[in-house]
Amino acid sequence: MAYVPFATDRYFLRVRRFILADGERFVTVVDEAGAPAYYPTALALTRRSHGHSSETMGAEATDLVHLGLWAVRERIDLNARLEGGAYFDLVEIETLAEACGLKTASLRRIALPSVTEMRRGVAMSKTDIVSNALKCRRLSTAARYFDFVGRMSEAHLRKRSLELAERISARKDMAAHIAVHQPRIQSSRIRSIVKAADLARVAAFVATGDPFDVWKTEAMARRNWALVCLLVASGIRQGEARQLKPKDIDLAACEIRVERRHDDPEDPRTREPNAKTLDRIVPFGPTVARALEDYMLGPGSDAAEKRGSPFIFLSHDNHTHGTPISDRTVGRVVHELGKHLGIEGLTPHHLRHGWIQNLADWAIAARISAEDFARFANFLGGWSYLSKMAAEYRGDHLTEAAFKAGLRVQESRS
Repeated sequence: MAYVPFATDRYFLRVRRFILADGERFVTVVDEAGAPAYYPTALALTRRSHGHSSETMGAEATDLVHLGLWAVRERIDLNARLEGGAYFDLVEIETLAEACGLKTASLRRIALPSVTEMRRGVAMSKTDIVSNALKCRRLSTAARYFDFVGRMSEAHLRKRSLELAERISARKDMAAHIAVHQPRIQSSRIRSIVKAADLARVAAFVATGDPFDVWKTEAMARRNWALVCLLVASGIRQGEARQLKPKDIDLAACEIRVERRHDDPEDPRTREPNAKTLDRIVPFGPTVARALEDYMLGPGSDAAEKRGSPFIFLSHDNHTHGTPISDRTVGRVVHELGKHLGIEGLTPHHLRHGWIQNLADWAIAARISAEDFARFANFLGGWSYLSKMAAEYRGDHLTEAAFKAGLRVQESRS
C-alpha cells in the first residue's frame, strides 16, 4: 500500500535553515510546498525576538516535525483541534508521551497507514527509545506549541465570556497533564560522569604531554593541541572556542575575549556556534599561549589564507581546508585524546567539568567565600549571575574535602 501523507504530515514536513544577507540565521518548519508553516514560524519569530539562538529554534523545529508524526499516527488534525479549543484529553496525551519517547525514524515507521493497531508495538526495542532529556524537551515543545496556537485562537473571543474562560481552563488542564508525563532528568553533572581523577589526568597530560603522541600530522597536532589546551585551561564551551577570531586573543596578557556574535555574516556555517551569555574576558596560562601561538602563526595561518577565513580553529582536511571547524570535529578531537589516555566517552563538556572542579578546589583551599566564588565562577564560566551551578560544585567539593579529612582523622586514630 502506497504511503499517502496525512494533512498534518504535509504541514510539518521538514526543518529548513535560512542564512539571510546580513548573516541572520533563522530556522523553521516548512510544508510540502517548501513554504514556512504558519504557526511554527510565528512561534519561532516570538522565540527569536526573545534572543533565542538559531540552534534552540532548530531543536524546537525538529521537535515539531516529530509532533506532526504523532498527529499523523493518531489521525489528529492538530491545528484544527487547537484552533477550535478541543484540547487533548488524558488518553491522547499518554500517546503523545509515548511518541516523544521514540526516535523520529521509529515513529515515522509506525505512522504509516499500513501499520495496524495490532502491530503498533511490535518489533520495538531499546534502540528505538530516546533519552529522558530528549523526551522531556519534546514534551516541553509540544506544550509550548499547543499553548501558543491556543492563545492565538482565543484572541478573537470576547473578553470575560464564558467560552473564553472554559477554553483557558481546558488549555491549562492540558498543560498540567503534559507536565505529569515529563520524565525527571539528571543534572548534566551526573549524566555520563567521567571521574575527577581521570579529568585530572587530562589536565596533567595537557600541561606536560606531547601532542604528537596522539596526532601524527603536524597541522592536526598543532590545532588539536591548541584547542584542548584552551578548553581545559579556560573552561569555555566548544561553541565559544569555534567562534574565536585572532582579535579575540591577547597572547601577551594571556586572555581571551568571548563575545556573543550571533548572526555573524563572516561565518559560513549554517549551524553557527555562539556564546550563550554576555561577553566576558577569560584568562589562561603561558602553556596555552604557546600552544595557540604555535598554531596561529603556523598551520593556522596557512589554512586561513586558503579561504580567507577570519576564525582561529580551521579544518585541515583536503576538501574543507581553511573552513571553520564543526562541533563534530571538536568532539572527535577530545574523544581521541580520551582514547589515548584510556578514558572512554570523553567529551568537550567533560573538560569544562574538570575546569570548574579545579576552580572549586582552589577556592576551598584559598578559603574563598561561597558568595565570592559563585560570583566570579559564574562570570568566568559563562553562567548567568543567578545560576546555582558554581555553588553546587563548591558544595560537592566541600563535602568531598570533609569526607577525605574524616578518613585522615580515622587513619590517625587507628
